[in-house]
Amino acid sequence: REPQHVDTWRLFWLDLPSEGAASKQKEQEAMAEQMAREAAHAEGQALPQVLQDFTPFAKVPDVSAIFESLNARAESTTRQVQKERRGERKTRQRARRAERRAAVRLERQTEEQIAKAFVENFPGVGPLPTIKIDAVVPAGEGTGGDAESDRSDLETLSNEKMPSAFSFKSSARLRSWRPSTVLSNARGTSLAQPTASAPSSDAPSSADETTQLRTEVGEALPKLEAAIDAFCFQKGIIKTCDAVLAASGSGFEGVYLAVWNLIVLVEGSQLELYIQTVRPLKLRAEDGPGRGQAKQMVSSDLAELYIQAAEIKHPFDKLIKSIGEATGAKVDLPTALKRISRVFEKILFDCKNPGSCEKIADIIRAMLTATSMKQVAKIAMAFLESDEIVIVRIKDRFVEKPSPGGWRDLMINFYFTKDPNRHVCEVQVVLEKMLVARKGLGGHHGYDKSRNALEILEKQDVLDPAKRWEHAVYLRDVLCVDAPELLHLGYEVKDLLKAGYEEMELRDQEGVTEDELVRAAEAIKRESQRKKPTRRNGSNVKLEVMQSAATQAFKDVLRRSASKVSPSEVAPAGR
Repeated sequence: REPQHVDTWRLFWLDLPSEGAASKQKEQEAMAEQMAREAAHAEGQALPQVLQDFTPFAKVPDVSAIFESLNARAESTTRQVQKERRGERKTRQRARRAERRAAVRLERQTEEQIAKAFVENFPGVGPLPTIKIDAVVPAGEGTGGDAESDRSDLETLSNEKMPSAFSFKSSARLRSWRPSTVLSNARGTSLAQPTASAPSSDAPSSADETTQLRTEVGEALPKLEAAIDAFCFQKGIIKTCDAVLAASGSGFEGVYLAVWNLIVLVEGSQLELYIQTVRPLKLRAEDGPGRGQAKQMVSSDLAELYIQAAEIKHPFDKLIKSIGEATGAKVDLPTALKRISRVFEKILFDCKNPGSCEKIADIIRAMLTATSMKQVAKIAMAFLESDEIVIVRIKDRFVEKPSPGGWRDLMINFYFTKDPNRHVCEVQVVLEKMLVARKGLGGHHGYDKSRNALEILEKQDVLDPAKRWEHAVYLRDVLCVDAPELLHLGYEVKDLLKAGYEEMELRDQEGVTEDELVRAAEAIKRESQRKKPTRRNGSNVKLEVMQSAATQAFKDVLRRSASKVSPSEVAPAGR
């Protein structure tokens, strides 16, 4: 067994019935019923008012019109590119079938010609014995050397010469006849090399569609950049985004944590197997060409990146379906690529490298849903052992770093070894229990708004409220931004005072009162003092006990896993 592989026998061992199988099944059924009740209750709940009032960037009228046009053009271009690729695949398949049919016809005609020539040249010998045609090759290319040596055995039987179209393969016994030239049919066309029909001049081409897509993308970019600057500098945008996130994220983290604690308690051994499987997968990505980073080779041409994605959609779907069948996972394959409008949003909201598309790795994406951590480990192993792909990044959000809202999954980014463009794709491996919990939370249909609010705060570099005053220091000392501008965006008075702005700069500004200045100064003073320990709520004791047990079980799993396989023992494949 190679060191980067996992103990595959453990996967079989976990399939065997266990003593706690019945209790585990009951717990899972009870959890599913509870989540179903929560989902039914949430269906009748309307979105909070703050979410209803918030208009995401893509819904701004001028932006929406641009996005609709871009989406229509991108979909048309994608269909044309994929149609041409399907035509190319069918042409290659027809050519291969024609070659096989031609080879069969040639072999049959060769046998008939050999038998006829044998009877004509050796009338006294009798009919030709059964002859096997090993291959159709020109004279002198067989194992016997040149044509003269191939004919040596024949000359011992008769002084008559064979026709020039044939040569005899010399051996201890009469074995096979080989044609020295390619036989032709009645029209003079080679049977071994069928000619492929040339494409007609009026055949559909993606060149025009591609050109139009590039033109529209180039024209839309400056308009969208101006629109997003205006959108992100609305009055009170920071406070608005905070309210949106508070309304949409309430309850998410607690429910996800409760589901995960149950998984840790019930599937501890399977979680240990998952950790051992993902470790070499992550090392493979970190030691690979991308060094653990998912970056496209195309950095600025979004139209080209989109066209590359359309070209490899077929092999991507084929690979994911095969992994799903091999592991028993549920496969969710979107029929279309990610909307180019959404790709544009991700590019424009990138605060570190705006306008660059090299980090867009999910234009082609899929989801594999597993029913247990054991099945997640099987899926991870399937990607680890595949020789069709190169792993470039692994995000272990099950164990290493869950999302801020508590969501857990495994993200795998890769490109195909035969893809000259090395277009990076994305697969999300999720647990069915987590999906059930997410559906039961209700309000998930407001996810687009909460995601947009999160992106706005990230673009402003104010996502963490506790560190906003630090960014205010940078704006004040480096960019020389005045206090009124930051108040307009929604910065708190307390954060501006901590950043070094004077009270006189804030006094008499719109929305700032003397009482607020006093309260902000008192809050800063209290922060410098030691906080008193909070009292425990008696109603949460049971939940805390369960969480403590799950935490201890999780630590035990990590300790056992680390003791069995250390990173130094795992040798990633050198790709």
